[in-house]
Amino acid sequence: MTLHTMKEAGAKVSILNNYYLIPSDQTFKLREFVIPGDFSSSAYFMAAASLLNFNLVINGLRDSRQGDKAFVSILDKIGSNIRWDKERGTLNVSKGESSKIFDFWDPAPKASGLAGFKVDASNIPDLFPTLVVLATKCKGESEIYNAEHLRYKESDRIKTLGAELKKMGAKIFERRDGMIIEQSDLNGCVLESHGDHRIAMALSIAALISNGKSVIKDAECVKVSYPMFFEDLRKIGACVEVF
Repeated sequence: MTLHTMKEAGAKVSILNNYYLIPSDQTFKLREFVIPGDFSSSAYFMAAASLLNFNLVINGLRDSRQGDKAFVSILDKIGSNIRWDKERGTLNVSKGESSKIFDFWDPAPKASGLAGFKVDASNIPDLFPTLVVLATKCKGESEIYNAEHLRYKESDRIKTLGAELKKMGAKIFERRDGMIIEQSDLNGCVLESHGDHRIAMALSIAALISNGKSVIKDAECVKVSYPMFFEDLRKIGACVEVF
C-alpha cells in the first residue's frame, strides 16, 4: 500500500535483492487521494455480525490493496451472507450458513452453520486474533498457520490469545506457527488484554458470543489503533461498560 501510494505521487522506488532503493531529493505530485477504510478494524464487527443475529452495514470499505480485505472472502466462503459494493464502499454482513471445512481459496458449498477453515496467515497477521475467535464457533476444526511472526508483536499473540480463550472454555491447540481450534462453547470470565490492542478487541468479540459476563482488564489499550472501538460496539447493541 505504501509503495503504491508513493508511486502514485510520482516517487521513484526500486526493489533490489529484497532492499528498497529510494533516491533522495525527489519531487512529488500533489494530488487528491482517497484514504481506504480499515479492513483490520472492520473485521471484528464483520465476525460479530456473522455469528450473531443482526445485519451490519459498514461504509467506506472500497476495494484497496490491503491484505486484510481477504477477511471478506473468508467470511463469504465459510457461509456468511456478504454483499459488497466495492465502488461505493458499502459492505453488508449478516449471519449465514455453510457445511464443510475448507482450505482458504477453495470453494465451499453453503448448508447449515459456518464452516471450519484453514487459513495461511503469513500475509494477514492482523486478522489472526479475529480469525481465532471466529473459529471457536465454526463447525468442526479450524487451523490458522504460518503466523510465527505474531509471537513478536505487542504480545506473543499466539500464546496470549490461546491462554485467554482457554479461560472461556475454547478448545485450542497451540502450534509454533499458529493454532488449531475446535468448535467450542464459550463462557464469560475475567480476561487480560496483555496490553495488546488486537487481543483486547478480539476478546471483546469473544465476550459478545459467550455465555454470561466478561471483564477485560487494561482494555484502554485499544486506543493504539481504534479509540472509538467500544463506542462502536455499543452501536451494534453490545452492553459495554468502560471503567
